[in-house]
Amino acid sequence: MRKEVKIWRIVNNHPNIVTFIDAGIHKTSEGNYLYILSEYWDEGHLLDLLESYNGALSENQILLAISHVVSGIRHMHSQNPPIAHRDIKVENVLLKNKKFKLWDFGSASEEYLNPSTESADVIDDAFERYEKYTTFMYRPPEMLDRFSKWEISTKVDSWMLGWVLFALWYFKHPFQDAQKLAIINAHYFFPTDKNSNERISEKMRDFIMHILTPNPSNRPSMEEIEEIIGNWESIDKIILNPDAQKIKQEYYRRIKGVSSKPKVQIKPAGDLTLDEINRIQEKIRKQEEAKKQKVFVPFYENYEAKMEEDLYNKKPKVSKPQSKSNPRTRHQPEGQNSSFNEQPEQNSKNFWTEFPENNKQEKPKKSKSTKDTQEADFSWNFGTQTEGIIKS
Repeated sequence: MRKEVKIWRIVNNHPNIVTFIDAGIHKTSEGNYLYILSEYWDEGHLLDLLESYNGALSENQILLAISHVVSGIRHMHSQNPPIAHRDIKVENVLLKNKKFKLWDFGSASEEYLNPSTESADVIDDAFERYEKYTTFMYRPPEMLDRFSKWEISTKVDSWMLGWVLFALWYFKHPFQDAQKLAIINAHYFFPTDKNSNERISEKMRDFIMHILTPNPSNRPSMEEIEEIIGNWESIDKIILNPDAQKIKQEYYRRIKGVSSKPKVQIKPAGDLTLDEINRIQEKIRKQEEAKKQKVFVPFYENYEAKMEEDLYNKKPKVSKPQSKSNPRTRHQPEGQNSSFNEQPEQNSKNFWTEFPENNKQEKPKKSKSTKDTQEADFSWNFGTQTEGIIKS
């Protein structure tokens, strides 16, 4: 908490960062408590706004929100030394007085790590902190794969901003149910349904691909992202980095319904091909199924005593002789559960269900007049506040 207060003081006084007022320690007989006082907000966060529009914001609305977030992150990166937020997500972007503001600096750090030049102990300590202070689903590949030797810098924020942009468009996380291997190789998929494809422009889809690339050296910096947003109307298309080009090839291959084994092997971003990932996942699936099919037949604790009891204390049972062509089969012991060795199904927590808003009853669809009113309320400053950034 002390580190959070220190960083918050440094990055304070910016229109797109929640204002820090004061902090203090309260000592009691039970222990010491750190209190932080900040500006009051009661307009919710970015996820609340997204849900109020039923997950369907317009391109101008999304660009406005993202431009405010980028402005706050750029302010953090401009410090000396640069500060990375490392926990950018829709819940950490608040709405206050018609501005989107960044907060929660508990994971923020001035640390820069180059695994190629550091010792194994230093790398182990760093990855221990990542596991402790950053959420697995939000972590970029360089913070998951220590063997990649990729630099860990302020570009971790670019990756996290990319998934926020993806979530604002598709109302879901790109790695919502993914495993570590999928994140490391940027093995994510854009929805291919007709409504999703018609709603998002190719330029916006390319923009997301350009940001969500595994190798941080190919990933755009926050300064480059801000420049693209500022010139959005005058840009015809996004020039993709090498990783993003491979991701786009894979996307169009899926859209066209081509077999998963094309004539020319296309490697997705990362070290593994799509076929290799599929083979690994299939192997794991078969191993899990084999575990479930095993029948566990234990010996009795006192096997000799049990045999004596069966031979001498019980009347022999007369059974029909079995033919050699139909040998006796081993039966499962009485009372033995057939799923004795079955592994419990993993409870994968859905990204959107971790918020209490989703446990409420489904709200009735709003009338056209209400929707029009909301659209008017949210379009407050597309033409004024963002003048020079976004043209409405």
